[in-house]
Amino acid sequence: MNVDEMVARINPARDDAPITPGALALLEAVKTLPTPRRRRARMAVPVAAATAAAVTWAAWPSPAAALDIRRDGNAYVVTVNDLTADPETYGNLLRGVGLDVTLRTVPAAPSLVGTAIPVGGQVGLLTKEGDCVLTDCVVALRIEAGQPGGIDIRLGREAAAGERYAMPGQIDAPGEPLHCVDFRRLRFGAVKALLAEKGVTDVTAAGGVAEDDWFVHDGVMWSAGTALLLAGPTADVPQDVGPVNTRSLC
Repeated sequence: MNVDEMVARINPARDDAPITPGALALLEAVKTLPTPRRRRARMAVPVAAATAAAVTWAAWPSPAAALDIRRDGNAYVVTVNDLTADPETYGNLLRGVGLDVTLRTVPAAPSLVGTAIPVGGQVGLLTKEGDCVLTDCVVALRIEAGQPGGIDIRLGREAAAGERYAMPGQIDAPGEPLHCVDFRRLRFGAVKALLAEKGVTDVTAAGGVAEDDWFVHDGVMWSAGTALLLAGPTADVPQDVGPVNTRSLC
């Protein structure tokens, strides 16, 4: 069983569940995110700081101020000014300049706050160094004009208390509870105890059941207090376990 499959099993058939083809595409993108060009000395980045650095923020009262859209040659540069606006507001503004784009902000694991994931079309990410965790901070989107078909873009934002992630994060990615913890091949009960020390009390195994003496091979964060672990009765790592090991970033 790979991580895509184990994530798909944690919360099936919920109306608000992010387990859709799009969500699984996002998780696949998590696995291929580039590693940072610089080492991080700290264990985690404050989520609020990462969000502020990721996207220009302003509490403007006017819907038109939700986005700043300017023409740049054969493209539009789009900056999100209001992370709280609904997708319809974004869509109306984008359609107003002829862009067939669905833009939404979604709750993300701390390691993915400030990440933009486009599906379809030609979209460039304008970035700069900042306090975003895995990659440079996205400050704007560069969208080519006149593209056929629709484009779906999701921006990772800070999750509200108790909110489930639409962008789940690797459990040992920078900013996540087991970053720099060599948890692989520890027993399931021991990893649960480590997570409990970090405030993660809802720990589920892929398939729903795992013995405390089973070996843990990988895991993802489903919310700030919820983890999903891939575990098995032997220390042999299952084939295609999903996200790459991030211990090299420690």
